[in-house]
Amino acid sequence: MKAEAKQHREPFLRIAKRDGLVWWKAWLIRIAAVAAALLVCAGLIVLITDYNPVQIYAAMIEGSFGSSRKIWITLQKTAMLLCIALAVTPAFKMRFWNIGGEGQFLMGAVAAAFLPLKFGVIGNTGITLLLMALAAMAAGGIWGGIVAVLKVKFGTNETLMTLMLNYIALYFVALLGEEKRSWNIFLNPESQRPIFRSVWDFIEMPAIKIGKFSLSWSLIFALVICALIWFYLKKTKHGYEISVVGDSVGTAKYAGMKVGKIIVRTMFLSSALIGLAGFFKLMSAGPL
Repeated sequence: MKAEAKQHREPFLRIAKRDGLVWWKAWLIRIAAVAAALLVCAGLIVLITDYNPVQIYAAMIEGSFGSSRKIWITLQKTAMLLCIALAVTPAFKMRFWNIGGEGQFLMGAVAAAFLPLKFGVIGNTGITLLLMALAAMAAGGIWGGIVAVLKVKFGTNETLMTLMLNYIALYFVALLGEEKRSWNIFLNPESQRPIFRSVWDFIEMPAIKIGKFSLSWSLIFALVICALIWFYLKKTKHGYEISVVGDSVGTAKYAGMKVGKIIVRTMFLSSALIGLAGFFKLMSAGPL
């Protein structure tokens, strides 16, 4: 009886997700979490470095927003990181652990850069940028889709496979950065040492002019993608299927869902958006 009582004893602490939380309470929790993180970091700064944490935070703000150039860089990195965060959301919601974002990002950037470096401006600037974005999404999607297909066909571990493909992509980019050959269009042929060519020499990236300040369109696109991903996951059949597969693969199969197709489709979407972030990086890798 005592052993049975121990088995049914309530745990001392249990953490569970609260559904149906009022929106302002949800935001209040997020703000409190950020404030708590800042306070903990401030305490660590005092204990480890003996510096004034207020001055440290002020220097961080100055370094991020102290000039138009700093704001430009901050917003570009925000757009890129926001796109990556949004990209992994569908896969993670399906409990498919896409840890290989770096490889998909690199392959997307390489594919996007290939078009202007090889063909220059195709039609006009708008068409070229659209083709660059599509190429980046295709390359990133295929790079991640390989893992999804292997997962469905052979039951491989997606965490391990995506990490291994990261190294392959890194070594591929290293090869492009070192081999001065006639086939390597990514290097500057006029330089004695290997130097990557700049996409800005072939195509001008568009920007929104606000006085002397320039804002890249990549941030606007990232915010639009944010809204589209929310709608996709919350309001579409595909989003519902992703949720069911994430909760229980067995339930999804019992309901007649094609789990393999859902996994490949969702992983391709996730990887394609990470590849698009590589295109956003190209849009920001140039003069203000």
